[in-house]
Amino acid sequence: MSPNLDIAIWLSKYVRESWRYDHNEEVVVEGNINITDRHMEKLPVKFASVSGTMRFTGCKNLKSVEGFPQDVHDIFMEDCLFPQDVYGKAYHGKKTIEEVLHDNFDDVFDNPELLETVKTTFPILYEQKKGYIASKKFGF
Repeated sequence: MSPNLDIAIWLSKYVRESWRYDHNEEVVVEGNINITDRHMEKLPVKFASVSGTMRFTGCKNLKSVEGFPQDVHDIFMEDCLFPQDVYGKAYHGKKTIEEVLHDNFDDVFDNPELLETVKTTFPILYEQKKGYIASKKFGF
């Protein structure tokens, strides 16, 4: 299959209303998109806009906001790899997920489940923060 056909199939699976490419070859969605791809690490296409809601459910491997639209009514993240606020900080701050986690490591440290996710998803970041983790655990 060609890459454009693969993208068209992917979009037809998740977009409930209509979609089209704009002049920059980015996808414009008229309506809502509900993505439930649990294997996806990042969006396979760049979205220009979504007139409705962009909902991610069960996207347990999503570790990037690359391709998220700049013009969207609302974005919801439910049961994904990271909490919605992590994706939101990356999206609004135009940062990678890893940069957000690095910059907000106090929040990561205070959430054992998130700390474990960082350990397995971004092991280099976790290794870089080992001294910080030890100082917080043992108070030095």
